[in-house]
Amino acid sequence: MGVAILELYNNNDYFNTLWVVMMLYGSVASLYYVINAMDMLLDLFVRDPVPLERFGAGKGFWAVVTGCTDGIGKEMALQLADKGFNIIMLSRTSSKLEKMQQSIEVKGVRAISYAVDFANCSEQQWEEIRQIVSKEKVSVLINNVGLCHKNPIFFDEESESLCNDMVEVNINTMMSITRIVVPQMQKRKNGLIINMGSFAALRSLPFLSVYAGTKGFVKTYTQSLAYELEPDNIMVSHIFSFWVTSKMSGYREPTLSVPSPEQYVRCVFDRLGLRCGAFDSHTTIPYYPHSLLSYIVSCLWDPMHAKGVHYKRLRKRKA
Repeated sequence: MGVAILELYNNNDYFNTLWVVMMLYGSVASLYYVINAMDMLLDLFVRDPVPLERFGAGKGFWAVVTGCTDGIGKEMALQLADKGFNIIMLSRTSSKLEKMQQSIEVKGVRAISYAVDFANCSEQQWEEIRQIVSKEKVSVLINNVGLCHKNPIFFDEESESLCNDMVEVNINTMMSITRIVVPQMQKRKNGLIINMGSFAALRSLPFLSVYAGTKGFVKTYTQSLAYELEPDNIMVSHIFSFWVTSKMSGYREPTLSVPSPEQYVRCVFDRLGLRCGAFDSHTTIPYYPHSLLSYIVSCLWDPMHAKGVHYKRLRKRKA
């Protein structure tokens, strides 16, 4: 049988042509992923990031950080303070903000805190935030505040109020804060905006559909805004965040794939402006195990997570 196949191969021009085309296609596809892998490794271990000094570190400029009393947001505020930025903190819990303010001021920089629940932020509160921000020279904005489902759940079984709060906090708050800060950045022709995204926007994520949808907005909004503000020398970056130890993620102890907020934020600033394996523009995956995971997932087709009948069984079981 093997001899027959070889004879067919040698005597069939169509078979030869198809084989050549498939080899060429496979070579081009393989080369594409090899180049991307090399580019990722260069970003992670060789290339220099955009320095925070470009945005006025240590020169009296301010950074606005939302959701800054826990997890990534807290570390963002603390490490920016270490870099010499004064900090405007916007978060929900007054007692935590007071402790954060003390922790930041001992570093020799100034801090302003304002307690606000962004899910129910009134017009008066937005006006007060606008006045606080407008009085200072803000060169960095960290849009970190976010809200997620408490547990995986079917969309139609989720609380409508929680869904609306997720849209308000994850989308509308980010746009409103950005709208306040951008004009003064444009005037000075300098600024940095970091929007915290999520792996939920990388592939479909059943049972967290609203959260995934809001993070999909964060990604495309950030990329589009980056092109708009680039002529004004304003850098806009989308951070593709995977698991980090925090209340939201549910992970309590750091591991190789789940870093501590301190470790993760250090990677964010050490690889600022580098894609690190991200296939999307103006996007960064700063922690190298996450970069490798994203690269592997991006090489695969978007899979069907489970048969529809399986979802039906889950629903019936819950009922």
